[in-house]
Formats: sequence, C-alpha cells, structure tokens
Amino acid sequence: METDGAKDVSEADFLKRPYELVFTGTRNDLSALGDDILSLEQPFKTIAAELAELMLSERQLTNDEALERILKDNGLEGLPGSDFAAMENVVNRANLYVRTYVREEIVRILMASDISFDIFGNGWDGLMSEAGENVRLHGSVSYSATLRLNGQAKLMLNIMPWFKNGFHDRIPTAMLNGAAVLTDHSRYLDECFLTEAGNDEKLFFYDIEHPEWGGKHCIRNTC
Repeated sequence: METDGAKDVSEADFLKRPYELVFTGTRNDLSALGDDILSLEQPFKTIAAELAELMLSERQLTNDEALERILKDNGLEGLPGSDFAAMENVVNRANLYVRTYVREEIVRILMASDISFDIFGNGWDGLMSEAGENVRLHGSVSYSATLRLNGQAKLMLNIMPWFKNGFHDRIPTAMLNGAAVLTDHSRYLDECFLTEAGNDEKLFFYDIEHPEWGGKHCIRNTC
C-alpha cells in the first residue's frame, strides 16, 4: 500500500530490512585535492586554501559568505563582478576539498562505532584498516541500485554538500521508501522539519559543527 507516493511500511517489515545504516558515496583522495589547491598560482592558491580552512572551521557558512570574508581579509573585497565570477574555479576546488573532508570525517566516526554500517561506493577500502567488524564495503553501485537500497535500509546516512539553504534529493528519496534519514543540518531542513515537538519521525540530525574525528584540515604547511 502507498500513500501520497510514499511506501507504507509496517513495523514488522521495517525490522526485517537487511541494512541497519547505509551510506552511498565515493571517497576522493583528500591529499590530492589539497595538492591541487596548492598548485594554483597566487593569489588564487592563498584564497582557495583560506576558503577551505574557513568553511571547515565555521561550517554554517555558505560558499559565498566564506568567499566574501576571505576576499575582505585579503583586501580584495572591491573586485568588479567579472573578477568575482572568475573566482568560481577557486570556490569549486575549495568546496570539493571541504565536502571530501567532511564526508571522510563522518564515515570514520561511524567506522569507529559499534553500529552496523554498510558503505556503497569506491575508495573506502583505503580506510578498512581502521574499521571493525561492524563495517561492510560493497563497492560502487549504479544510481538505480541506490534507489533500491533505500527500500532495504532502516537508516540512510546523508552528508550534505554545501547546500546551506537547501537539501539533497537523497533525503526525500529515502523517506519515501520508508527509511529514516540521519543528516546534518541546513537552514531549509531546520525551518521545515524542526518543530517545537522535536524531529520528524523519519528525519534525525547530527551536528556537523562538532566533529569527533579530529583530523587535520590545514592545507598549507604554514598553518
């Protein structure tokens, strides 16, 4: 039975789902992304490095908010619109570094827990020496396969891209397939799902501002 496009899952069927917690996503090489930033010419190298470091230190900032602050700190706040648009490459590289760092950070934390955790995606085998028996790697899967996984998982992990005013499609996809979602905050999610009564019964939040991994996010040797 379906209601408003969502699967009506009984408690018994939900408890029979084979996966407790699922994450779907690729692990990129964080060191290579840092080296890519450091390969830029000045002043773009400094701006990209400072931008990534700022967004990891103050994770509520959007790309634009962080960029405006870095440009001001470097005396470049008066850039004309054409030059500001030229910063897109810098922002994209910093953004990819930040997203990769945070994704790895959250996965490492869960790997160190005793929670049954299934990961679908490439690159994570490089961390398996840190993982316990609670972690299972399945390699890369197609997009259509990730959709089916939503109907087999009790809880789907969402690690937001830097959409501070929006949300990712994996959240409604999981919820519509009867899975609960564990996600970090965004302004949109807080406005729509956080109420005085508490969280939505299918959406649960963790605080990305207070990580537990403690990995080094300084790109430059001078930090």
